[in-house]
Amino acid sequence: MLRFNDVNFEYRRNAPIFTDINLEYGEGVHLLLGPNGSGKTTLLHLAAGLRRPTAGYIDFNGEIPSRRQPSFLGCCFILEESFDSPFATPSLLGSRLGAFYPGFTSDRLRANLEALGLEPDLRFRRMSLGMRRKANTAFALATDTDLILLDEPANGMDIAARHALRSLMSREVRPGQTILVATHTVADLETLYDSVTVFTAGNKPYKYDVSRIAERLAFINSANVPVEALYSEPYGAGYRCIVPAGDMETDVDFDIFYCAMVSPYAEPIINLLNN
Repeated sequence: MLRFNDVNFEYRRNAPIFTDINLEYGEGVHLLLGPNGSGKTTLLHLAAGLRRPTAGYIDFNGEIPSRRQPSFLGCCFILEESFDSPFATPSLLGSRLGAFYPGFTSDRLRANLEALGLEPDLRFRRMSLGMRRKANTAFALATDTDLILLDEPANGMDIAARHALRSLMSREVRPGQTILVATHTVADLETLYDSVTVFTAGNKPYKYDVSRIAERLAFINSANVPVEALYSEPYGAGYRCIVPAGDMETDVDFDIFYCAMVSPYAEPIINLLNN
């Protein structure tokens, strides 16, 4: 369990990024959404111990990430959007860096690379941006750490690669793992998410289990805006709408849910989800 307990954080005095946030992430895959600069990457850095809270504390299964103890470092891997391998090939990345992660195996790395259409000895300098992201994500999943933090893992990938990544993650994620994914491309892994955390412009995160959203809200397309609509936006010749679920069962549309949560019309949705 990853817990943020009354956490405050600021990069400079009197410019808080987070104020008194309390969040919990159990096993599963958790989506982080928000505008640029809203704190998604900062949350990942705090979870990995790369940043220290200015108040409050964070713990993962009893470990304090900011202490950077070997027992924590061996069970956490963060893949930053800007990560560039210091080694020439994915196989060298695995043989040199994989030793720091007890669950890593070269066989798993090779299988992950194969699933994403990459050769283990292909040089990074010959790869496109999307290919490098695939290779690095393959390594991240091969570490088999209990906590995996992914910042824009599908950045630069084409449609086929994103489908392959979704299939790989559905196969590789195991019970007991906690995976946080910060992204702007919500459709890439939408069938895998167990919760979504939306960071608003005021840096206040709202976290909801996907099951709760599906229980309370319905996501529909309509020629006209229903009178009971909590949020709507034009879509083709009609509208995409969020309405109270009632007896309806629909898949969660993360895209319109995010747009609603960062809009001036979010309060009725928040009240319905919280009550």
